[in-house]
Amino acid sequence: MNKLLLNEAPLIILPTLACAIGLNEAIFIQQLYYWLEKSSVYFDNRKWVYKSLKEWENEFPFWSKSTIKRVISSLKKSEILIVKKIYPNTFYSINTENIEVQNKPLVVQNEPLKAQSELSKSQNELRKVQNEPPLIYDENQRDYTETTKRLHRDYTLFVREWNEFASQNSLSKITSLTDTRKKKLEARLKNSEFKELFKNALIEIKKSKYLLGAKGWKISFDWLIQNSENILKVVEGNYRDHSYLTSTLNNLPKSYAVGEW
Repeated sequence: MNKLLLNEAPLIILPTLACAIGLNEAIFIQQLYYWLEKSSVYFDNRKWVYKSLKEWENEFPFWSKSTIKRVISSLKKSEILIVKKIYPNTFYSINTENIEVQNKPLVVQNEPLKAQSELSKSQNELRKVQNEPPLIYDENQRDYTETTKRLHRDYTLFVREWNEFASQNSLSKITSLTDTRKKKLEARLKNSEFKELFKNALIEIKKSKYLLGAKGWKISFDWLIQNSENILKVVEGNYRDHSYLTSTLNNLPKSYAVGEW
């Protein structure tokens, strides 16, 4: 039997996790989770592991230093990885809530292609160590992967913010990120100001008894992102309690069922 197959402890890769957050990210998070289970360092209501960049290089000898930094940066941006610098150590922990929403992994359409792309990059890092020529990698596929990865992070943040807001204001929470919702969000995100509009809309909704159900109809996530006009009407204060104009109310749906559009 080849010793390369048996002479060291293997790294664990969960396919579902790899599809949800990316292959390299899944490898890193799974290894960090392994060390967190053994860690006795506890503060801020969570366990922590402290490691230097050199120690991470020892953990992942098939990755270059730049790849490790890129993976850590990606996980921090998606708010899955929590990093704290307490001189002279750097501590790492996992925000498990941002890996899943409603205990269901958010898998972007065509994520298997993303995992395949990430696998190709990992293989090339290993081939560099072995002084072998790199595998052919499609730059267009890389661009597609980065786009889907960014959109996935945005989808997750919007869902998490809405669900927290909905639970506090007796509104319907999102239990499934459907393809229709993804398409609507992708269309809205073409407006660079949409993220800020979304945050301001949540503030404005609290100022409107109508949007919170005083007249029987309640605002929903689907109505808010249905087109580019609805969220602007909310942010501009059209539905505040002091401005219940007949013309405005007549333009709103009498009832709205998720999935009708």
